[in-house]
Amino acid sequence: MASCSKGALLSATKLLHSPQNAHRLASAALGLKIAIQAGPSSVRRAATVAGPNKPDAKGPKDRPVDDRKGKTGDLKPSQRRYALLRRPDVTTGHERPSQRPYGVAMQVEKVLKTGQLEDAVKMVSSAPISSQNTVVWTLLVKQAFADGLPNRAFKLFSDMKKRGFQPTSRTYATIFSGYNQLSDSELTDKQWERVEGLWEQYQSYLESVRSQEDQDIVLHHSSRHDNILSPYVPFLELLGRRGLHDRIMPLFEELAESHLAQDKYVCTTFLLQIAQRTTLGGREADIEDVYVQNAEDTQAIASKMQAAGVVDSFALTAILRGLIKGTEQHHQFGYDLVIATVGDISKPDEMIKAKAPASVKLEHRLLDLILELCCVTRKYDVALNLFDGLKQTPAKRILTRSHVDYALDALAYQAAEVEQAASLATEKFQKDGESATETNSSTNLKIFSQRALEILEYAVIQGYGTHPMDILPNRATYNRVLVTAWRCGDWESAARAVELMTGLDLSQFRQPRSPSWFKRNITPQKSTDKVISLDAQSMGYLVRTANRLRDNSAIRVAVRLFDYCSFGAFFPLPGKAARRLGTPVRTMDGFYQFKLAAAIQESAIVLMDTQLTPEQRADYKALLEQVKEVKEKLKVHE
Repeated sequence: MASCSKGALLSATKLLHSPQNAHRLASAALGLKIAIQAGPSSVRRAATVAGPNKPDAKGPKDRPVDDRKGKTGDLKPSQRRYALLRRPDVTTGHERPSQRPYGVAMQVEKVLKTGQLEDAVKMVSSAPISSQNTVVWTLLVKQAFADGLPNRAFKLFSDMKKRGFQPTSRTYATIFSGYNQLSDSELTDKQWERVEGLWEQYQSYLESVRSQEDQDIVLHHSSRHDNILSPYVPFLELLGRRGLHDRIMPLFEELAESHLAQDKYVCTTFLLQIAQRTTLGGREADIEDVYVQNAEDTQAIASKMQAAGVVDSFALTAILRGLIKGTEQHHQFGYDLVIATVGDISKPDEMIKAKAPASVKLEHRLLDLILELCCVTRKYDVALNLFDGLKQTPAKRILTRSHVDYALDALAYQAAEVEQAASLATEKFQKDGESATETNSSTNLKIFSQRALEILEYAVIQGYGTHPMDILPNRATYNRVLVTAWRCGDWESAARAVELMTGLDLSQFRQPRSPSWFKRNITPQKSTDKVISLDAQSMGYLVRTANRLRDNSAIRVAVRLFDYCSFGAFFPLPGKAARRLGTPVRTMDGFYQFKLAAAIQESAIVLMDTQLTPEQRADYKALLEQVKEVKEKLKVHE
């Protein structure tokens, strides 16, 4: 007969003779006799079959949770968490987990929110293996990086693997994101060696996943696949930070061999990092060659994304950013891709009213790049028609100041090309001995300046309207209108743009008054927060427009406005030219200041040939001396 413990016999006998088991006494006694012969484990099973002794059974409330304290309420918070995590098993006397890993993860998150990383590590390390998993350890790794402890995070990752928990793609993504959060000084060579080693481990993990899934195309559409490639995003950003852009395209080519390369988020990250490349083969190269190579790689990735049908608004934005600085071939590819995904932008009315929605939604940043692409490819009418078409629809809410600027750029470029063509035609007529019709050419050019003024007025009205849009012009916007008016020789449009900009009524400057009178009696008609002061660039375009027309009345207004704003507003004194190693260098501010000084000098010379009072002649002479001095200081910009 097998030996049986005294405790097992007492437990079985107690259950056997309880009042609740009286009706099963005979069968229970037989079972107990057989169990005693079989061994202690059979005794316990027989007692259980006989039925639990409910009055004497101990439930969860009766189990002790701590030998030193009678209840968990008397423990410290950290001790209470430990007591809840591990309770002694009354039946066997061994400790067992009272929570699954999910519950442990919830408790760990609560502890981490209080900033107690080490308490959370102790809680997890002391818990039974069955209460731990990769998710719990990943939480610890993430918090260590958040606390700026990369070495501690790597140690936790190593401890996790030692305990038999294999990292997942989410774990690798967490680690690479953590390293990406480090500053350049913290991302040392030693840390980078760890990153490289972790990347090799992730590649091994990815190969195991591929072999398990057999590269099934269904994997691309599964929710699991959404996380498989997530580590690529922070790792590519790390490569970009280290200046290792040349490794990015080979990684994509390796990935492109599988169906996993159809992930739009990962492909977009490839595009963004390629656009930031500034060297070729790890060596300095001509920047134009770099731009062309970037565009070439961008087109290769975009072609695969288009074939897979994973081009969205964000991806298309990244694609156009990489193509714009490429060649005409890249520009045409980008334009065709826009037509295929967004719609026929050359026909905005049909595109907006189309019943079938486009595969890519037109958004703010995407519209920026589409308009820029149209300007680069000299499709100025397409850009302007698209802007005008959006103005007439509810989609106008996506229009911002940047879109206004691109539309004005299109008009400026178009006016410049027409002006150049007219100049060449004039030279040809003069060479052939024929007379050119300059008046008709000037009239045709005014179409562009007038349209630019209309766009400017639209932006001002919408910016200050009942439902204001983020479209209010800034100084650069006004300058775009002024440069177009100068090219077109349109004083009226230039003067109106200055009025909208400053709130001044330029007709008041036509009166033959002294400079002091203008300063006393003329004030802006707009509130101060809506006024933009003139700078050397805007004032220069206004004066040059008047000089171009040889209109003495317009020249007087421009010079009086210049004097009204004060000489020092445009030429800060004392002024020193920018210098590098003792040699003066060109700057944009200096360039426009020089142009303004030259324009004012020309205007003063013209006005001195008119009928003037001795006082006026003396004023213009003094002005000439001042601008000559400024031109001498800024002669490097000539």
